[in-house]
Amino acid sequence: MKRVIPYLVIFLAIVLIGGSCPPPSLEKPNVQYTVLQNGNGIRFTWTKVEDADGYYIYVDGTKFTTTQLTYDETIPAKEIKITAYAGSTESDPYILNTAAVVTATVTVYGRGDPDPNHHSAFGFSDDGTVVTYPLFNSSDWPKIDFYLDDVGQPMSICSPDVRSYNNEENSAREEVTTDFDALKIAGTTEYYTQKEITSNGLYSLWIDPNRNSWDTQDNFAKMKVVSISGHEVTLKLAYQKIKGLRWLVTQ
Repeated sequence: MKRVIPYLVIFLAIVLIGGSCPPPSLEKPNVQYTVLQNGNGIRFTWTKVEDADGYYIYVDGTKFTTTQLTYDETIPAKEIKITAYAGSTESDPYILNTAAVVTATVTVYGRGDPDPNHHSAFGFSDDGTVVTYPLFNSSDWPKIDFYLDDVGQPMSICSPDVRSYNNEENSAREEVTTDFDALKIAGTTEYYTQKEITSNGLYSLWIDPNRNSWDTQDNFAKMKVVSISGHEVTLKLAYQKIKGLRWLVTQ
């Protein structure tokens, strides 16, 4: 019996050590997204992650839990993360940056400015920042999203098709609030291809290359008129890079 006990102890130790299984390693969810009709939100879908108990969705840090393979978010946010979990184990996150890209200061001049080298037009680059253009250079016309016009009218923001710079039918609407960061989503109605602007005014911008109602080829932005001094206009802008999405969260 004295010889049996040591072997039994060793056997039990092996069983106990071997029985403590490490937590499962979870794959990062393979997530796809589509913009919801009219651009008010995003639908996320993903395939089932093996061994996962469910999924966490983080919307600007607020955590939601689901066992489904789809999730709709209609409250504007800056960042959305999705992870798989099993017990206390969590996968690496899928991350979608939904923040609007801010250009803090840009100077544009009304079309009536006597200096032809002053830039009266602007467009949004692929990275979301603003680039200004002079109107005399026709090679820049395809890149114009808006221009400012003060010839025979108050200072106005205009669609490039008004003067045939290109074929986009872009438009602006004035917002009730003048607080740049408070505007979280662009409106849906009362857009105009020529819109008078005033100092301290805040405007939603709709870029519509297909010249139709909303679709997922459109982009949205917001524009704060910091000041107007003669022909010179100082602007602050933010641009949503995700096509079709009207969210404009900057803070």
